[in-house]
Amino acid sequence: MTYTHHVIRNLGKHPTIFKRIKATALFNIGSFRFWRRPPFLTEKDYKDSVTIIRAGDIVLVGNHHKLVAFYMRGIVTHSLLYVGNGECIHAHGEGVERIAYRELFDVYDTLIVIRINTSEDCKARAVAWMRNKLGLPFDYDFNTSSREEWFCTKLVCGAYHHVDTDLLPFSAKRLVFPQDLLSGIGTRVFHSESLRENGGKLTLNPDFYRSALLRAVIVSESSR
Repeated sequence: MTYTHHVIRNLGKHPTIFKRIKATALFNIGSFRFWRRPPFLTEKDYKDSVTIIRAGDIVLVGNHHKLVAFYMRGIVTHSLLYVGNGECIHAHGEGVERIAYRELFDVYDTLIVIRINTSEDCKARAVAWMRNKLGLPFDYDFNTSSREEWFCTKLVCGAYHHVDTDLLPFSAKRLVFPQDLLSGIGTRVFHSESLRENGGKLTLNPDFYRSALLRAVIVSESSR
């Protein structure tokens, strides 16, 4: 198990000491790493997906060698929006930031690309809205009503809600997990080799995941 301490600094205006401690604690607890191994995404995954992905697509990824996999249910643990030119925007750690699409393959174990069933104009406006949120802090309170702080799914859903496209129009949930977006209005156009189809659902590919405990925990959650 490895541990890297990081102090969260982007916390909006006049954060309390309690908020500073809470944000830093949550970030570092989730960053506990239990397995010393390379990520499971492959060079083939990158080459195949980069020819498919388009601006406005949702990218769902899973990091299954850190503690985050045990409290973020499902085969994916994070969501981003692909904004074109090899970049994604997401809410993570220090807030809303850009990340190179290529960089995801150095960090994560699973990857799914979802294409939203809406017009190209709506996608372009969702991307523009996302760019306008760059620099805002991460929402460590997971408050779905706040528009000054964002967590990953709140940001992705917010971008499409802004253009009158609700990703989960059938759901009454207030807190949406990355896994929930697999059941939304989009179409899955790619999934990594570390995942496989099983009875119409995506599950972890046992050829990649040698830990029986990890497979049992995550696969049981994803089948709910």
